[in-house]
Amino acid sequence: MKEAEESGDMLMYRAVFRRMLETNSTRIIQNDSTSHAIILIEELLNTAKQTVYIYCSKLDEKVWSNPRVLNALVRALDRCVKFNVMTQEEVSNSNLAQKALSERGCPASVAKSSFAKENFIVVDERAFRLEVDTGDRKGFACANSPVNATTLIEIFKKMKEDEPREKEG
Repeated sequence: MKEAEESGDMLMYRAVFRRMLETNSTRIIQNDSTSHAIILIEELLNTAKQTVYIYCSKLDEKVWSNPRVLNALVRALDRCVKFNVMTQEEVSNSNLAQKALSERGCPASVAKSSFAKENFIVVDERAFRLEVDTGDRKGFACANSPVNATTLIEIFKKMKEDEPREKEG
């Protein structure tokens, strides 16, 4: 399937989530594929106005270098949205998303403490996507849940601040 083409199901999925964002819905939408993850992340980035927090294993190129996601990321950066990006692993400088972030002074940093294994993105302290099964990219998203969004941001900040602990013994 070419990038510009989406199946009817994917178009409907996109329309539902876009409507949720437009209406500040508090409903949860399930995410059970890479295609769903791409749509949710793209739409979240498209609505970002102030801040984006991203925590993931490595800015996986299947998602973050997808042309639609990458374009949404660049447009958000061009709108002067503040990005905070942290990964569990070092990200290659050849990674397209890392390049875009680095060129604008906000490259991904490696978490000092990675007690959270779930990937997440939080936009404007209210909307989020949480990936609870990183292998199959299964998770869920919500367009308007400030309490959950704030909790994810607090986890992000804690992992950024914590120094790795040395083994005792």
